[in-house]
Amino acid sequence: MPGGSDEAWKTLKPIVESIAAVAEGEPCVTHVGHDGAGHFAKMVHNSIEYADMQLISESYDLLRRLDGYDTDDLAEVFTKWNEGDLESYLIEITSEVLKQQDVETYKALVDVILDEAGAKGTGAWAVQNVARLGVPVCGTPAASSSL
Repeated sequence: MPGGSDEAWKTLKPIVESIAAVAEGEPCVTHVGHDGAGHFAKMVHNSIEYADMQLISESYDLLRRLDGYDTDDLAEVFTKWNEGDLESYLIEITSEVLKQQDVETYKALVDVILDEAGAKGTGAWAVQNVARLGVPVCGTPAASSSL
């Protein structure tokens, strides 16, 4: 999601495209505008992922604590979810992580990892920008306007 001048993009495009991930035969990179547009787009992208990860973790927690699912059950739930409308990298990797065992204790790896997360500020910057710009963050613009 690079931003910057058109001249800089022309120079850097072949380099950036050569190292970018590829989907459907095309590099997953494009010039998104000038004056920090790439950083802004990446901030928004990361914030959406953070929201997805929060929803995934809360779904895990509810199924685990309230419905008594164990990690094997949950791995299967996430695998099935990834075969439907929720198909995504984050759902897929969650199912794979839940299948892992700790080599020392033979317990589910997720049960021996410290339950703690840090932050670098991207999510806070997104919330600050949303407040400054006065734009909704829940759902699509059409869905938000009906709230």
